[in-house]
Amino acid sequence: MSLRRQQMVRLRFEGRKLEDLDFWTKSDPYLTLSRPAKNGSGAVQVRRTETIWNNLNPSWKVLYIPTSELCDGNLQMPLNIEVFDEDRNSRDDLIGRVELTLSDLQESC
Repeated sequence: MSLRRQQMVRLRFEGRKLEDLDFWTKSDPYLTLSRPAKNGSGAVQVRRTETIWNNLNPSWKVLYIPTSELCDGNLQMPLNIEVFDEDRNSRDDLIGRVELTLSDLQESC
């Protein structure tokens, strides 16, 4: 039996001056983090943050993700980060998206 220490990534995301897509109130943003599917077709959502209601400058809770789940330990794997405005009575609106790697995220810290 072999014991392998699992590496974890700690990610903290914030948004600043997000676009206001709601008519009566401010946007209700949440963030999704996705990676390519292992079979090579499409993407798989790894995490979804909580929704921060009525806020254009959200600070989401810290995410802890094993590197094996996030990117199979490949720091160059493309990751998609998307921010949406949650709408209760219609489809959620995309506020913005970016594609980058875990290596890119580490360099930006």
